Amino acid sequence: MEDWHGRDDAFRGRASGSDSGSFVEDEALIRISAVDFLQDAGLSVIEAGTASQALQEVGQGEIDIIVTDVHLPDMTGLALALKLRESQPDLPVIFATGDRNLPEADGLAKAVLISKPYDYDHLIDVIRSLIAGAH
Repeated sequence: MEDWHGRDDAFRGRASGSDSGSFVEDEALIRISAVDFLQDAGLSVIEAGTASQALQEVGQGEIDIIVTDVHLPDMTGLALALKLRESQPDLPVIFATGDRNLPEADGLAKAVLISKPYDYDHLIDVIRSLIAGAH
């Protein structure tokens, strides 16, 4: 897993209208603000406040990426990512946390850790890079 905290990436660009992701964050104001930004950047976003809600919303459909808080009320972000990867093994994952590391996810492919609070431009850069790498 890569740590993209503070990394200045040259990758820029708007999402193509076909890119979709799930954004899972239990703090409503953070979720609403981030989802608005991601939608303005052209990403189709399924938002959820809990892991179980994300699993229900995503259903059997396919998404291009998941951005999840590490500490959710009903399941960890890591457990959620692993559950979604049962049907989408190559699903890129961004773990968001106030912590500096997530040792449980070390070695997890196509996974990145970013620190909160979000730098939205940085977040969309990481999303675009991971989606581009998955295709």
